[in-house]
Amino acid sequence: MVGRVFEALGHDESIPEPMQPVMQTLTVPVMRASLRHPGMIAEHDHPLRQLLDLVAETAIGWCPSVDPDARALNDLHYSLQKI
Repeated sequence: MVGRVFEALGHDESIPEPMQPVMQTLTVPVMRASLRHPGMIAEHDHPLRQLLDLVAETAIGWCPSVDPDARALNDLHYSLQKI
């Protein structure tokens, strides 16, 4: 199910193309976490769910004109790789 969610995100036109790889960075960690805690996605107060929501909001709200040097995009990508 988690894989399908991320697959759908990869085709979601409301997420800017440069943000797609950032979202995909979370695929494996979220899959692993969901195997350990199956109800995690449904729990709004779960830390990983909150992270997903925050990244999704950032992805949808990001645009090149607001972040012309892609600094915010790169910072987000770097942070998610660390996770």
